[in-house]
Amino acid sequence: MSDDFDIRRFEIIPLLDDIKINEKVSIQITCIEVDNHDVYLGTIDSFILFYPKLLSLKTCLKKSISKLKVLAVLNRLLCHCDNTLIMSNLENLEMISNFRIRNVFAYCLNENPITMDPFQVEICMAKRKSFTIGLLHSDKMNIMKEINVSEQPLLMAMDGHFICMASASNYFMINWETGSSQLLCSNPGETYVMPICKYISRNEFLIDGPSHLGVFIKTSGISERPPINWGPNVSQIAYSYPYILCLKSNSISIISVIDQKVKDEFLFENGVHIDNFDGKIVVATKERLFSLYRISWQEQFNSLLLNEKSQEAVDLFHNLYETGMMTDQEFQQCESIKFRAGLIELKKQNFDLAKRFLFECHCEVERIFKLNQNLMEKLKIIATPEDDNVQLLMDKIIHELDTSIINRFLLDYMNDLISSTDYIDQVNFKLVKTAQLFLYFEDIECYSNSIKKFFDSQNDYYYELIEKYLNDKHYHYHMALYYASRGQMEKSIELLKKLEKKSIQDEHYPGLCELIRLLTECGNAQLIMNNVEFILEQDQHQGAQILIANTLVENDKFPVLNPEFVVRILHQHRQALIIYLEHLIDQMQLTNVQVHTTLIIIYIEILSLQQENEEQQSRLFEETREKLRQLLMKSDYYDQKIVLKNLIANNLDYEMATLYGKMGEHRKAFEIYLNDHHLDYNQAFKHCVYYGRRRQQPTSSLSPEDDRSQIYQQLLSIYLDLYRKNGPEVMKPLSEYLNHSECRFDLIKTLTVLPEDWPIKLIHRHLSNHLNRLFNSKFQSSFGHVLALSMAERQRQTKQRLINQSIRIDRNSVCFLCHTKLLDSKFVWIPSNRSIAHDFCYYGRILHHNDDVVTGNNNNNNNDAFDQ
Repeated sequence: MSDDFDIRRFEIIPLLDDIKINEKVSIQITCIEVDNHDVYLGTIDSFILFYPKLLSLKTCLKKSISKLKVLAVLNRLLCHCDNTLIMSNLENLEMISNFRIRNVFAYCLNENPITMDPFQVEICMAKRKSFTIGLLHSDKMNIMKEINVSEQPLLMAMDGHFICMASASNYFMINWETGSSQLLCSNPGETYVMPICKYISRNEFLIDGPSHLGVFIKTSGISERPPINWGPNVSQIAYSYPYILCLKSNSISIISVIDQKVKDEFLFENGVHIDNFDGKIVVATKERLFSLYRISWQEQFNSLLLNEKSQEAVDLFHNLYETGMMTDQEFQQCESIKFRAGLIELKKQNFDLAKRFLFECHCEVERIFKLNQNLMEKLKIIATPEDDNVQLLMDKIIHELDTSIINRFLLDYMNDLISSTDYIDQVNFKLVKTAQLFLYFEDIECYSNSIKKFFDSQNDYYYELIEKYLNDKHYHYHMALYYASRGQMEKSIELLKKLEKKSIQDEHYPGLCELIRLLTECGNAQLIMNNVEFILEQDQHQGAQILIANTLVENDKFPVLNPEFVVRILHQHRQALIIYLEHLIDQMQLTNVQVHTTLIIIYIEILSLQQENEEQQSRLFEETREKLRQLLMKSDYYDQKIVLKNLIANNLDYEMATLYGKMGEHRKAFEIYLNDHHLDYNQAFKHCVYYGRRRQQPTSSLSPEDDRSQIYQQLLSIYLDLYRKNGPEVMKPLSEYLNHSECRFDLIKTLTVLPEDWPIKLIHRHLSNHLNRLFNSKFQSSFGHVLALSMAERQRQTKQRLINQSIRIDRNSVCFLCHTKLLDSKFVWIPSNRSIAHDFCYYGRILHHNDDVVTGNNNNNNNDAFDQ
C-alpha cells in the first residue's frame, strides 16, 4: 500500500443508523439532501424523511425517489420520483398540490443563474430528446426555452447558458441560448451504469471519460487540467477542493487534483450516494448515513511532514492559500511548514529545494544558524526554543549529516540570500557576512581563496568579533589581511614582514607573494619606499614589479612614484634597475634623456664585464648586445656624446658603428665594419640598407632622393678604395653590392667613379635596376594622371545625363519646397532628386547647399531644360 495511505485526509463519522419510519418498517435510502443541519432522505418506497424533526412524507408515487434538492430561497424541497417532479414545503414536508410536472427524466439547477431576481430558481429538465429551461417560483414554473437534442439525456449539470449533458453513449456541451451542441467524448459506462457529470466551479465540469479517467471540461469544450485516473466502478463523486471523493462498490477513494494521485482509500460497503453540501460531505448506504469530516489542514500538514512528504505539503499549502480556503489563523500556523519542509529536504541533501523552501518561509537567519552550534557561540546569539518537531529535525540533521556538508549548505544559502533583491530589507547583512567568515575559518584549507576575496572586497561585518577570533587562534596571516581590509596598511605590512623573517609562525602564510601584492596595490609612495628595500633583498625582479606597478602617469605627472627618484634608489640593485628602466622605455615610452642614457651605460658595463671574463659566447652577452644595438638605433633620447665615449673606452666597435649611423656619420661606421680587423661586408651592407630605407630629412639643398642615395655612394666609395688596395679580393662583394636591387645609386655619379676598364657585364644588372625603377616611377605617375582624368570625365558625363533628361511642367506642377503650384514660367530644376522649385524658394532657402541645378522658363521658346 502507498505511503500516502498512512496520512489521513478525512474521518468517517456515523450520523444515522438503522433508519426506520416506525419500529416495524425499515427503509432503503436512494438519495440525500442537506440544508444546514437538516437532512432529507429519499427512499426506495417513495418516502421523504426529514431529520432531525423525524418528519416523513409519502409521495403517493410508486417508484423510488431519485433526487432531492432544497430550494432555500423559496422554502421548498424539490423531489424527482417516477419521472415526475413534485414540490413540498421545506419545514413540514406538506405537498404543493398544484405543482406536478410529468415526463421529467432528470433535472438540475443552474449553478450560475442568468436572471437577476433572487426569488426564483433556474431549472433545466430533461424530457424525451429535449430540454426545458424554466424559472421556479414557490408554487409554479415559467418556461423560458425548450430545445431539442440528438440523444436522450440521462444526466446533466448547468452553468449559465451552458449544459453539460450525458447520454447513454456520449457527452455533449450545449449552449441552450443559441442551441449549438459540441460532442465532448464517448460515455464508457455500460447501459445500466449511470454516467458522471458534476459541476465543479464556474465554467467547469467533471465527467467520466474514456479509460476510467475523470476529465475536467470547460464550457468552451476544452480541458485545461490533467485528467484524474479514478479507476473502474465509480458510481458517484463529491468534490471538496483539493480532493475528489469517488464512491465505488466497496470503497471510497480520495484523489488529489494537485498531483492526480490517490491519497487515501477505505472500505465502504453498499454505498448508494455521496455529495458535498456546502462543505459537508455526506455519504449513505441503503440503511445508514455517514459524514466524512475533513481533517484540519494543520493536521494534514503535520502528517505529510512527519512522513517527509515536504513537496506535497508545500504544494497543498500553496493551493489552499491561492484559492482562499485557509483562514488567517490557519495561514499563520501553517507558514512554518515551509521551514520544516526546508529542513526535511536538507536532511535528504536536496539542497536547491531546501534553499527554496527556506527562502519562501522568510525565516530569520538565526534559526538556520542553529544547525551549527559553534557558529551560534562565535556570533554570541542566544538560541530561542523551537517547536518539538522542528527541534527533532534539526537534531537529526546535525547527527546524520557531516559538518562540512551543513557548512557548505549554510554558505550557499547565505550567498543566495545576499545576492537576492527580494529579501534585501529583511536580512541583517552584517550578521550574515560575519557568519560567512566564521564558516570559512572552520575549513580554512578549503576556503583560503574565499577568505582572501572576502577581505579584499568591501564588506560590513562585526569587526570586534573577527579580530578577537583571529587573535585567539593566532591566525597572523589572516590578521594582516584583516588590517589591510580596514585600511591599516602599516600594521598589515609589519605583520607580514615578521612572518617572512620567521619571528612569528603561521602555517597558513603563503610566502613573500602576499607582501608583494599589498605593496603593489597600496598606492602609498612613502609606504612603498620604506618597505621595497626588504623585497629587493629577497627578490629583485619582484621588487622591480612593485615599483613598475606604482609608476603611473596622469596628466603628464607621476602621482605615486617619480621615475628619477626611483632610478637613484635602485643603483644598488642592478637587476631591478634594468627591469625598471626597460619598462619605462619600452612600455611607458618615457622620453627622459637620463633614463635612456642610464640604461645604455648599464648595458655597456655588462658587456665590458663579460668581455673581461671572456664570456662573449654566453647567452647574457648576446641578449644584452642585441638590446643595446636596438636601443642605439631606435631611441632618440640619449646623450650621444657620453654614450660614444663609453663605447670607445670599452672597445665595442660594432656598437660604435651603430651609433655613428644614428648620428649620420655613416662613413665612420663603414670604416669600422670594413677595417682590417673586421672586414664584415655583410654587416656593412645591412647598415646601408637599414638607413637607406629610412626617410632621411633632406640636408641643405639636396632632394630626399639624393639624400637617400648618399649613403649608398659612401659605401661604394669605400668599396672602390678597398678594390684599389686589395684588388680581386673585394671584387665579389663589390659586384654583389653594386648590382643589388635594394640599393639606390645616383647613376651618373656611379658611372663616373667606376673604373674605366670594367666590362659592361659587371654592371648590367645595376643598369637594369636603375632603368626599371625609372620606368616604373614614370608609369605610376602617368597612370595616376590618366586615372584622375577618367574619374573627372565620368563625373562630368553623369552630370550631363542628368541635365539632358526631360521633365514635364504644366498647371498642376508643384514646388518641391513650399508645395504650392508654380506661379509663372520661372523655375529651378534640382537634378539630384529630379524635382522643381520656385526660383525664389530655391535661392532663398537652399542656395547654401551648393546643389547643381538647371534653371529655365516655362514657355514655348525654352525647350532645353524640359519638354512641354
